[in-house]
Amino acid sequence: MSRLHTVLYLVAIVALLAAMCGSLASPVQADDGGHHHGDDHKKDKPRPDPTDPPPTTEVTPTRSPTDTPEPTGTAPPPPEATATSAPARETIPEAVPTAPPAPAVDPAAYQIAVRCTYYQEKDATACRFAVNSLSGGILASHAVLTSALCTEVMSGEVGYVDLDPATGAQGYWLDQVNDRMVLVGHVRVKGHAHYAVQVGSTDFKLTGPGLSCGISKSAGAQVIVSKYVCSVTADDPRAGESAGFVQYRNEPFAPPEGADRCRHVADGESSFALDYVDGVPTVAGLPTHANGRVRFTGVGEGRYRLVERTSHARSDVFTLSGSGLVLFRVIEFVPEQDAGGKKP
Repeated sequence: MSRLHTVLYLVAIVALLAAMCGSLASPVQADDGGHHHGDDHKKDKPRPDPTDPPPTTEVTPTRSPTDTPEPTGTAPPPPEATATSAPARETIPEAVPTAPPAPAVDPAAYQIAVRCTYYQEKDATACRFAVNSLSGGILASHAVLTSALCTEVMSGEVGYVDLDPATGAQGYWLDQVNDRMVLVGHVRVKGHAHYAVQVGSTDFKLTGPGLSCGISKSAGAQVIVSKYVCSVTADDPRAGESAGFVQYRNEPFAPPEGADRCRHVADGESSFALDYVDGVPTVAGLPTHANGRVRFTGVGEGRYRLVERTSHARSDVFTLSGSGLVLFRVIEFVPEQDAGGKKP
């Protein structure tokens, strides 16, 4: 009995599976006429021939935003220039190197040095001047001795300036090379004198050593007269003539224009007198010294006139105030062959 049940159970399962397979093989139901509605359109339409070309479909081309336009026969017009110009380039000035500042000049670090030597045979004194830096700083370019001198400057490299453009001073200009002056008589380094000094671009005043002639200023005026003999050509109109007495400033003697060479007269070669116009001569007939000069000292106030005793030449009348230094010079012109003597 159990076997029968098992057989029936298997039959039922087989039948059920057969029903399920039939349902899957024909999904379209048939109508009452036996037609399958789902396959009518497929059976009426012929199948495509595999040898026929595939149908073509017209495609309207569309322009992609990235497509490049085809070139045309005419180029597009260039863009019109605008009235505005490009902004001007900013000019940056080039850096100019600047010199380092000059070192400061301390006037207290400088001093004046003077040394003098007297030559008795010539009755003259040679003095040398120097501006020294105590700290070893910048050398002074030059200096000007602005104080008045007590005697005549016969010669030397030191010159006289009416106005020094650097210091604005007037006086005797000297530097490291031109530092020598020759003075009449016996002169000593004594007292004080004033100097204008130029160091770099700085100028300042200094007080330094002075010069003394051993003559008191209160003792009266001093008059110095000198004589020079200068040679000229024979056809020079001045030949054989004397220039007479000429009052001059206290500076080194310079030969007149056109004169070949000059010398001062020798010891005793000439003599001079100082006449007091309003009375008897103060001093008369003093011979020239070895330096070619006669010096009158201690002359009081009044009107005077100089006379050369050998030629009897006279100066114009001049007035003395009782102090100070007055200088006169006589120049005699002789033809070259007759000049002789020695150079000053």
